[in-house]
Amino acid sequence: MSSMIKRLVYHKLKNLTTSEIMGYAKEYDFSITQMEAEQIIYYFKNTNFDPFNKRDRRVFFQRLGEITDQSTAQKAYQLFHHLIERYNLTYLFDE
Repeated sequence: MSSMIKRLVYHKLKNLTTSEIMGYAKEYDFSITQMEAEQIIYYFKNTNFDPFNKRDRRVFFQRLGEITDQSTAQKAYQLFHHLIERYNLTYLFDE
Protein backbone atom coordinates (compact mmCIF):
# COMPACT_ATOMS: atom_id res chain seq x y z
CA MET A 1 0.00 0.00 0.00
CA SER A 2 2.76 2.47 0.86
CA SER A 3 4.44 2.08 -2.55
CA MET A 4 1.12 2.84 -4.24
CA ILE A 5 0.66 5.99 -2.15
CA LYS A 6 4.19 7.09 -2.96
CA ARG A 7 3.64 6.56 -6.69
CA LEU A 8 0.45 8.63 -6.51
CA VAL A 9 2.28 11.47 -4.75
CA TYR A 10 5.16 11.43 -7.27
CA HIS A 11 2.69 11.44 -10.15
CA LYS A 12 0.70 14.32 -8.67
CA LEU A 13 3.80 16.46 -8.10
CA LYS A 14 5.10 15.89 -11.63
CA ASN A 15 1.70 16.73 -13.15
CA LEU A 16 0.59 19.74 -11.12
CA THR A 17 -0.75 22.69 -13.04
CA THR A 18 -0.50 26.38 -12.31
CA SER A 19 -4.23 26.60 -11.72
CA GLU A 20 -4.08 23.72 -9.23
CA ILE A 21 -1.31 25.41 -7.25
CA MET A 22 -3.20 28.70 -7.32
CA GLY A 23 -6.31 26.86 -6.12
CA TYR A 24 -4.42 25.20 -3.27
CA ALA A 25 -2.92 28.57 -2.35
CA LYS A 26 -6.38 30.06 -2.10
CA GLU A 27 -7.77 27.05 -0.22
CA TYR A 28 -4.99 27.12 2.37
CA ASP A 29 -4.69 30.92 2.55
CA PHE A 30 -1.32 31.37 0.84
CA SER A 31 -0.42 34.39 -1.18
CA ILE A 32 1.53 33.43 -4.31
CA THR A 33 1.70 34.83 -7.81
CA GLN A 34 1.20 33.05 -11.11
CA MET A 35 4.96 33.31 -11.76
CA GLU A 36 5.76 31.73 -8.37
CA ALA A 37 3.35 28.88 -9.11
CA GLU A 38 5.09 28.34 -12.46
CA GLN A 39 8.50 28.25 -10.75
CA ILE A 40 7.23 25.67 -8.25
CA ILE A 41 5.95 23.51 -11.09
CA TYR A 42 9.28 23.88 -12.89
CA TYR A 43 11.07 22.70 -9.73
CA PHE A 44 8.90 19.59 -9.40
CA LYS A 45 9.20 18.67 -13.07
CA ASN A 46 12.93 19.29 -13.41
CA THR A 47 14.36 17.80 -10.24
CA ASN A 48 14.35 14.35 -8.72
CA PHE A 49 12.50 15.70 -5.69
CA ASP A 50 11.53 12.94 -3.27
CA PRO A 51 9.01 14.35 -0.78
CA PHE A 52 9.53 11.27 1.42
CA ASN A 53 13.22 12.07 1.91
CA LYS A 54 14.07 14.54 4.70
CA ARG A 55 17.01 16.11 2.84
CA ASP A 56 14.97 16.62 -0.35
CA ARG A 57 12.16 18.24 1.65
CA ARG A 58 14.63 20.58 3.37
CA VAL A 59 16.08 21.61 -0.01
CA PHE A 60 12.60 22.10 -1.45
CA PHE A 61 11.38 24.31 1.38
CA GLN A 62 14.59 26.38 1.14
CA ARG A 63 13.98 26.76 -2.59
CA LEU A 64 10.33 27.62 -1.92
CA GLY A 65 11.55 30.41 0.36
CA GLU A 66 13.66 31.74 -2.53
CA ILE A 67 10.76 31.50 -4.99
CA THR A 68 8.21 33.10 -2.66
CA ASP A 69 9.38 34.32 0.75
CA GLN A 70 10.41 32.73 4.04
CA SER A 71 7.01 33.29 5.62
CA THR A 72 5.24 31.40 2.83
CA ALA A 73 7.81 28.59 2.95
CA GLN A 74 7.38 28.28 6.72
CA LYS A 75 3.60 28.21 6.40
CA ALA A 76 3.85 25.54 3.67
CA TYR A 77 6.18 23.50 5.88
CA GLN A 78 3.72 23.62 8.76
CA LEU A 79 0.81 22.74 6.46
CA PHE A 80 2.79 19.79 5.05
CA HIS A 81 3.34 18.35 8.53
CA HIS A 82 -0.26 18.99 9.51
CA LEU A 83 -1.57 17.14 6.46
CA ILE A 84 0.65 14.07 6.83
CA GLU A 85 -0.39 13.80 10.48
CA ARG A 86 -4.05 14.41 9.68
CA TYR A 87 -4.08 11.60 7.11
CA ASN A 88 -1.91 9.29 9.26
CA LEU A 89 0.91 9.16 6.71
CA THR A 90 3.85 9.94 8.99
CA TYR A 91 5.16 6.39 8.58
CA LEU A 92 5.96 7.19 4.92
CA PHE A 93 8.26 10.11 5.69
CA ASP A 94 11.73 9.77 7.16
CA GLU A 95 12.57 12.20 9.91
